[in-house]
Amino acid sequence: MKIIREKKQIYDKYIVRLQFNSLYLRDPKMKPGLLVCYLFTQNPNIDFTTIHLKADNPEVGIPWEWEYEYTAEEFRKAYPALEDFMAKFDREDFGYWEMKFLYKGVECTASCSELKEGVIGLGYPVEPDLNILPLVTEIEDSSYEIDRYDKELVRRMKEIFRLNQRRAVRSLDKLAAHKDIYDEFVKVIYGKKQDALEHPVSVEGYTAGALAEKYPLSILGAYNYLIYLREKPESALSDLKKGLKRK
Repeated sequence: MKIIREKKQIYDKYIVRLQFNSLYLRDPKMKPGLLVCYLFTQNPNIDFTTIHLKADNPEVGIPWEWEYEYTAEEFRKAYPALEDFMAKFDREDFGYWEMKFLYKGVECTASCSELKEGVIGLGYPVEPDLNILPLVTEIEDSSYEIDRYDKELVRRMKEIFRLNQRRAVRSLDKLAAHKDIYDEFVKVIYGKKQDALEHPVSVEGYTAGALAEKYPLSILGAYNYLIYLREKPESALSDLKKGLKRK
């Protein structure tokens, strides 16, 4: 998360602009501003009252599709899943949302007109001096709960390697960029023994099993090192020769 503009007092309210630049987007084409909108509606620590969504250029298209307004109950009934929400509003002609909600009993607003950049405006009263940062951190972190991986796989990643949700998903993303390495890693995480693999992935003469046996690397670290060997073989081989201590 990046603060675009520090909080500024306008009459009896603070206004702050934030960019959610560390969201997890399971689809690279997903607009960050739309995802943040949906995540706000799902956050258990706020009580949102109304949400207003409208087209960027209301003179284009069908009049009754220019604007929508929902109560919390109406919104959740209409869009029980992120996919339902995206199917409706992820359009080129749609460009603004504003939500009113209570956070710690204080009336606040959130709005976004920069959907592709994920820049959000937040407004909240000067009194009491509310700390809004824990909420926006929760919102950003919750994007990692809507990942594209099997929940059991993520659970095992967190348990075996003591990772939080964000790091577990990011680690899987890195591995998934190399399908053969990822597929083998998943087999091992689900209990397949390294020495039982028929044709283990080998990069520059090394398998993950050999790396984990000879060097101080976890299984996750060994598979990440296979990626390093594949992407930067000269540097990776040099580091093995001079830098990694043997067990």
